[in-house]
Amino acid sequence: MFFFLFSSFRFKQLYNYTSYGIPTKYGQKYFVAIREPEQNQAIIYSLESLTGEMKIFLDPNNLSSDDTISLKFTAFSNDGKYCAYGISNGGSDWTRIHIKNVDTLEDLSDKLI
Repeated sequence: MFFFLFSSFRFKQLYNYTSYGIPTKYGQKYFVAIREPEQNQAIIYSLESLTGEMKIFLDPNNLSSDDTISLKFTAFSNDGKYCAYGISNGGSDWTRIHIKNVDTLEDLSDKLI
C-alpha cells in the first residue's frame, strides 16, 4: 500500500512540468503552445521574432468558467492573417469553428457549427 501511494505521488510530481510546443511561423509572426502544470490546456502565444516578447494569442482556459470548453485545433491562413480554431463544449464530438484576426485578436462574427 505504501509503495502504491508513493508511486502515485511520485508520478504526479513527474507529470507536473511545463510543456512547450514547437514555434511555427505563419505570416510575419511565430506561434507556440505552452502548458503550465496548473493549466488544463496549453495557451497559444504569438511572437514577432523567436527572441521577441510572447503575447497571449489564444487562451482556451478562459473560454469558460467551469473548464467545459476545450480547444480541438488551430489552423492558420497561408498569409498568416487569420486563425481558425475549433472548440467543443462539455466533451461533445461537435466542434464549433471560430475565425480570429491575428492582428486585432478579435473573432469574426462568422462561426461554423
